[in-house]
Amino acid sequence: MQSRVLIAIEFLFFGNAWQTEVSIAELQVRTLAFDRVERPPFAYPRDTVEFVLGVDFPRIDTPGGFYTSFLTSSPLPAGIFLDSGNGRFFGTSQLPLSSSGDSSVDSSVDSSKDSSKDSSKDSSKDSSLTSSLASSLASSVASVRPFRVVVQADADSTRWTTAITLVPSVCAAPSSLVTVSLEHIENVQAFLSFSLWSADAQLLSETLVSSTTASPSFSRAFCLPRGDYLLQFADASNAGFLSTTFTLATDGVSLAHGFFNPGFSSPRIPFHAGLLLPRGSLWHFSFDASAEPPPAWFRVLDPLHEPWPAARPGAFPASPTARTQYYKTLLDVGSHALDLLPYVAIEVQIVVRGGFALYLAGRELLRHRLPAGNLSKDTLPLREFAQPETVSAVLPLQFVGLSTDPAVLAVEVHESVPRGSVFDLWATLLRDESFRPLGGVVRASAAAMAGHDAALAVDGEYYDYAGFEEAAVTVEIDWEEKRYEYVSRVCVFASNHAGADPHWMTVLGGNRGNGETVEWRELLMTKEVAFEKVAFGQRQCFDFYNDGVFSMLRIRLEQTDFKQSVEVAELEAQAVRLDGFCEDPEERSVEMVEMVEMVEMVEEKGESEGKEDGKRAMNRPSQPSMKPAAAAAAANSMRSREPSTTPQSKSSIKSSIKSSSFNSMDSQSQSQSSSRTPSGHWKDFGCPSLYEGRLLRFCDAGAWTESLDLCMPKAPASFRYAASLFYIPRHRHVSLAPSVLGVELLFTASDIPAGLVFHNESGVFEGEYRESRSVVEVEVEVRNAGGAQKLTLTFCLVNNREEWMLGLALLSVVCLVVLIMWLCVVMRRSEEVVEREAEMSHLNTNRVPKRMLPLLVCCVCERLEQTGKNTWSSVSFWLFCS
Repeated sequence: MQSRVLIAIEFLFFGNAWQTEVSIAELQVRTLAFDRVERPPFAYPRDTVEFVLGVDFPRIDTPGGFYTSFLTSSPLPAGIFLDSGNGRFFGTSQLPLSSSGDSSVDSSVDSSKDSSKDSSKDSSKDSSLTSSLASSLASSVASVRPFRVVVQADADSTRWTTAITLVPSVCAAPSSLVTVSLEHIENVQAFLSFSLWSADAQLLSETLVSSTTASPSFSRAFCLPRGDYLLQFADASNAGFLSTTFTLATDGVSLAHGFFNPGFSSPRIPFHAGLLLPRGSLWHFSFDASAEPPPAWFRVLDPLHEPWPAARPGAFPASPTARTQYYKTLLDVGSHALDLLPYVAIEVQIVVRGGFALYLAGRELLRHRLPAGNLSKDTLPLREFAQPETVSAVLPLQFVGLSTDPAVLAVEVHESVPRGSVFDLWATLLRDESFRPLGGVVRASAAAMAGHDAALAVDGEYYDYAGFEEAAVTVEIDWEEKRYEYVSRVCVFASNHAGADPHWMTVLGGNRGNGETVEWRELLMTKEVAFEKVAFGQRQCFDFYNDGVFSMLRIRLEQTDFKQSVEVAELEAQAVRLDGFCEDPEERSVEMVEMVEMVEMVEEKGESEGKEDGKRAMNRPSQPSMKPAAAAAAANSMRSREPSTTPQSKSSIKSSIKSSSFNSMDSQSQSQSSSRTPSGHWKDFGCPSLYEGRLLRFCDAGAWTESLDLCMPKAPASFRYAASLFYIPRHRHVSLAPSVLGVELLFTASDIPAGLVFHNESGVFEGEYRESRSVVEVEVEVRNAGGAQKLTLTFCLVNNREEWMLGLALLSVVCLVVLIMWLCVVMRRSEEVVEREAEMSHLNTNRVPKRMLPLLVCCVCERLEQTGKNTWSSVSFWLFCS
């Protein structure tokens, strides 16, 4: 070995360009030593390299920097190239070349040309591999031998040769094929990139997306072991790309899709790679058309003693007599060594033509296009697809009963006619807070503005908007029974027009039942939609309790500020795990109805009494006005403050009933869905009737822990007594109670008549009236924190000479008694006179003839009649004479 030394001297001057003399600022002397070493052998670090179809060729070290002009005459797999400058292999191969072919081409090209060719090939390939492509790749790999490639290079005018073996393979379970695709990248220039990170924060790949290529699309695939990963986009311009979209898929299942909206142009997407149940798994099946399956067929599966045969999709036998097919397999989450807490749901993909029922761990989780009630082998589907379709269903983990123990996953498929099986099913896990694309068929209850139809509300772009020409609109999203989504968070984005943004939002989920009937269930009803400012990019999100999956979604928007139109930039949905929830107090609907009736009664009675004040005062001067007991009960109940159970005001109750009927909501489902609040969230219980403001409670780990009372009483209203003028006698016990709508009230009176007591809490005058003044005017005021109301009462004293009247009455009674006694004495004396005169008569009856005796008596009677002193005696003698 021989060493060589190189000495270099560096001079550094300073000065201006127009100076004639300069000075040396610095002088550096550098010495470099070179040693002669032996040339490394011309060989790659590994003799055999395995590469995955559809994925970038793995990076391998070159033979060294002493070799140049790399080339090969051996055939390379399609899409794989050799860099002539450094000897590295690069590119992506979709399908391998036949090793039996005799094609022999020079695959060494200039590295700059290779790069452009590689980019064009990458941009032209599909964003994700379907199941048919994966199967074709597998069959191609099985029929292709490894590629033996001979590589040559030059060094010191000497040709060197080495060999390497390239082995094609497919990305199969337990690994997962993850694809990142971008469309319309014309304007991204060199500002957009994305990186892939592992769960332990290790950088796996970093890719710069360039728009210099001719193709408007870009795609890159990764074959990753099963596990959790993070896809991080980076927008160096921080301005976004409204025309560029991205799609993240794993094993053909789309996990995320969206735009690079300004302000949201660097999305972070956590995801799980790997199928929980791969395609083509082994299923036990029964196509027996002669008998029903055992009652517990979907609950029990013993792989060693199961009587049903087993096969994989595509290998099921044809069954021309069975219209119903039964399948079951084991889903073993524990074998994947997974903790289910970071995941929100299982997304199931199932290939069917007709209807099906899905069971997991002995529970029915989903029924698709089948009637309600018990199912049998003769049950017909309600509807069928014309061709086999893949139906996706997102099943929330918290409500499916799944654990790390093996669970039986079962499906029964019903078709209208017997035919061969097209069944297949695979499943993957969704990370918490996964975005769920709304898409589908979008309908609206109101006419859309020109150029702003309802579909713009779910297109994923935040800088356009859907506008409607009414102040309330219901947007309906229909996935046509091809998707069943789980949603527990909804976000609404504002447009850029003030006054048209909604403040109330109602979310409902629906599924089609028999015929075209849709069974709706209320998931969220909020009146708290508010934005810091009305501009594009402003959003507000709401979490709610949900334990179901739906094929339709309704979002009702209403209550704008001052415009008779509604505008919304975007509606987004997410599947969010509910880490506990709090039970809301049940609403007492009976009390609500009673409250409305009482309030109406008080109002109607007050109005009628107000109109008849003067009339009652004139017609009933001696009767004080009394408040009805029902009205008093209503006032007392309205004054009681129970934030969680106090009914709403009459107008809000009627509005709620109207909203329910408009949306055709299921009342039972509403009460179930609205009775739970996710942990970690504040809930506005709404102030009681006659209050305004907000009453908030915080749900923490399933318990209400904090309260924030921002309710203020409304000003009192409808304050009145039974009349404004009262005629009251002295010493009469009276009780005058007011009717008023209000709470936290304080009553005051300017004057109180003698003998009465005034209650400041209720405004009641009560006691024995002892006032000596003839007329007393009293000003009564009711007040609370919201305001005050006044009225004037007039008390008139009647019959204030009671003693004189009592004496006069006594004197009258005495006079009447004396008169009666005098009459009795006079009448008695009259009888005595008649008897005496009869005795002293000169007529001797013994000497008078008998014929003359009646004449004598009649004369006496006539005389008594003329005197008129004794009517009764007169009548008696007259009868005797007759």
